[in-house]
Amino acid sequence: MRLTPNNRCSQHGVALAVPLSRTERLVPVWLSLDVRCDMRVAFFILSVAFATGCSCPSARTHRVSEDWNDDPRKYGDTFDWHKSSPTEFLGLLEKSGDIYTVLGLHHDWVEASDVDALVGRLDSKTPCAYVVSAASSKLPHGRSTVGREAAYLLEGYRLHYYPPQLSSADFEPNREELRQWYRAWSTRK
Repeated sequence: MRLTPNNRCSQHGVALAVPLSRTERLVPVWLSLDVRCDMRVAFFILSVAFATGCSCPSARTHRVSEDWNDDPRKYGDTFDWHKSSPTEFLGLLEKSGDIYTVLGLHHDWVEASDVDALVGRLDSKTPCAYVVSAASSKLPHGRSTVGREAAYLLEGYRLHYYPPQLSSADFEPNREELRQWYRAWSTRK
């Protein structure tokens, strides 16, 4: 019986059993040492990544409903909805002019982890831009407040899409009702 370089019998094509160490028994004999080393390195890298929790920035995975295929930045919606939070959006609104136009509906963009921070900003009187959906045919005059826009974001969380109306200027926040909802919501989570 003659062996080929890959430990197979040239007559019968059967792999031969070669005594291996305890850990190598899980790897087939025909797998070369180089591949086994590569697999060990890959396994080590994956296990370290999972053990450390992959410290890459978290993305806000959500569905966006829109009627156009253009880049939203072309129309002034420069906010990175997939990488930024609602509190970062409030910061952008503070630096913006009188209005900020949002293209599309962002389904489940506001997450449960954002609610505490938004409730904490409900009473803020800091001036900021109104939020207007691109589908709106009217533009508000003047400036909004961070408290009003935080309430608007909370309404978006409750309805599972943002913005919840055509314009935050048309939204009248009931801060006391929002606080009651928050107390009930926070006991369930």
